[in-house]
Order: sequence, then structure tokens, then C-alpha cells
Amino acid sequence: MSMRSIAAFLFVVVVLACVGCGPGKGEVRGTAMYQKRPLAGATITVFDSANNARSDTVKEDGAYHITDVATGPARISISMPMPISVPGKAAPKSSPLPTKYADAEKSGLTYDVKSGSNSYPIDIE
Repeated sequence: MSMRSIAAFLFVVVVLACVGCGPGKGEVRGTAMYQKRPLAGATITVFDSANNARSDTVKEDGAYHITDVATGPARISISMPMPISVPGKAAPKSSPLPTKYADAEKSGLTYDVKSGSNSYPIDIE
């Protein structure tokens, strides 16, 4: 066996071994509630272990579903839409959700994402 054949063989082995390298992926789904009411319209953002941010808008029933999240520890933030006043319309209500939840470093919301489907219901009192 020539040195070139051995080098080519080793290269193929290394490439095949690294195919599984790097973090796996998972999806996180659940409901987001504040004082037992859905946080409809809020944005849930998951900051994953690969330093990616993945988001979804909370549906009317409180459901959210975020895909392509790297496995491992994740920090989570929840931000509410900014109320915008329109002339001639009633002033919109400001969000009852405390502002600390808009900052993933301060929210206290964390989750260890596993490969595949993950359930993380968020229930803030």
C-alpha cells in the first residue's frame, strides 16, 4: 500500500468521523402563560449553546414552536409587542409582563435542549 493510499484512507476516516461533530439539533415547543393567560403576540427567543437566536410568535392559545435549536443549555427571553398609539383610537394597554423577561440574561428562564422534540411550558405567575 502506497503512502498516498494510506493518506487518502485516513482522510476519509477523519471526514466520516467528523460528520457527527458539533452540537445536535432539537425543537422546543410549549405554551407561554402569564398569570394563567396566554401571552398571545409575544416573541419567545431561545439563545442556544451555539450562540444562535431562534424565535417564534406566541399564538392566541399561548402555543409556540421553535425549530433548529442547538442542543445544550439555552437562555430564553419573552418580549411583548410595543404598544403604538394611533390618533383617533383608544390608547393600547401596556404589557403586564415584567420587563426583566425581555432580557435572556435576567429572565431566569433556561432550558437544557435535547436532540429531537422538547416540551417547555412557560408559566409565569
